[in-house]
Amino acid sequence: MSSNDLPPRGAPFKVKLAAAMRRAGYSQRRLALELGTDRSLIAKYLKGEVENPSLARQGQLARILNTPADYFAGRTTNDRLNELEARIERLENRRL
Repeated sequence: MSSNDLPPRGAPFKVKLAAAMRRAGYSQRRLALELGTDRSLIAKYLKGEVENPSLARQGQLARILNTPADYFAGRTTNDRLNELEARIERLENRRL
């Protein structure tokens, strides 16, 4: 999956979850089974009734749906790469 087919960084959790489920071919029932929960919780996520699941739950969702680890937390792979490049540059400048 490329970061180009992700919803915008500021998109609500429910939009990101729906997109990730669609890309991975997951139904609410299948996702609930893999999470060890019931389908009603997934429905609440998709309706926006639960807006910010715990970071642990977001990590589980990312792993199951094969998305970047920080996808649901509002960051994309490109954001992380940019952050790492900036850190490398700062470290290299300290050595000069």
